[in-house]
Amino acid sequence: MIAADKLLRHYRVSKAFHRQVPFTSFVHENVFLTRNGAYGVVIQLAGLDDECLPEGRLEALSSALAAAFKLFDERFRIYQYLIKGRQNEVVRNAHYPTDTVHRVVEDRAEFLRNHAALHTMTIYLVILLEPSPTQKQFKNRLPERAADRKQSIERLLAKAHSLRISLGESIAPRLLDQSAAFAFFRILLNLDRHVAERLKLKSPHLLDYQIVASRLNWDHQGRLFCGARKLKILSLKELPTFTAPNLFRDLAAISADMIL
Repeated sequence: MIAADKLLRHYRVSKAFHRQVPFTSFVHENVFLTRNGAYGVVIQLAGLDDECLPEGRLEALSSALAAAFKLFDERFRIYQYLIKGRQNEVVRNAHYPTDTVHRVVEDRAEFLRNHAALHTMTIYLVILLEPSPTQKQFKNRLPERAADRKQSIERLLAKAHSLRISLGESIAPRLLDQSAAFAFFRILLNLDRHVAERLKLKSPHLLDYQIVASRLNWDHQGRLFCGARKLKILSLKELPTFTAPNLFRDLAAISADMIL
């Protein structure tokens, strides 16, 4: 016989999903605030088809990205997300020079829709500026807090702008505004594009409450679900012994929706 305390233990320690979300509000058109006082921005990168680029070009782009990351000191944290999702529609032009070309393209698109596992990949960088010891000290003093907030936002945006200049048009970094960043957060936390797109940003406040639209749960067989989607979590047991452009190419090639 199982004691009631054991049966109810998980229920007692469980919390609302949105209370685990670190984002709290937008404090600028491009800047959000986290629960621990960090400021952050979201940057979307244009992906590159590594199969069509020579090895030297890949190494040059990788070196440019590594050099751009050196702009940030120890107070900054950089997180990279690759979001892969199923794509049923084939991207094509609305008009073509001749009817023959149009029919060929439509036939090819129809073939790909019926026989190919099509996916989209989108790459994002989330850059956080951690609070300084001074900001933590003046957390409850409004004048000092307002001055530090202004200074932190300006510093974060200046670094983000420098990153965009360093990378140039090769990766085409784009600083996301509130609506676009909110859409990214919705996909990141709900893991379903259709669920994520149901709600647009209503207010720059209470982001955690607005972002979450799915239930995170373990079933009785130990399977993890987010809403109706069954999840699998993979993690590295050891760090790679070397780095190279597109190191996780084989992992990203798996025919499944994923966040890497």
